[in-house]
Amino acid sequence: MINFKADTLLNNTKDNIRKIFFSDRRPWVIAFSGGKDSTLVLQLMYELLEGLEQNQYKPVYILISDTKVEPPLIEDYIDKTLELIQNDIDKKKLPITIIKVKPKV
Repeated sequence: MINFKADTLLNNTKDNIRKIFFSDRRPWVIAFSGGKDSTLVLQLMYELLEGLEQNQYKPVYILISDTKVEPPLIEDYIDKTLELIQNDIDKKKLPITIIKVKPKV
């Protein structure tokens, strides 16, 4: 069994994200559901962007799919989280656009 230290694993993950981010100029799309996995991916991407100069930016989209099947408590949590993220994006002038898609009823 391989024994990784958590900080080494985290730093390796951040390095890999950075390498992939700079490997081309295509925009990035981060699918966000509010769960632990998508929250971590978003957090790592956010930290990368915060550490860049503006001339290193490329567009990043946070994509949320409102399926209309979530309990109201979860829907409220996601909306509040997105509002907080949007406020921070605006304050820091990050190249992130939040897109929330909904099905036609």
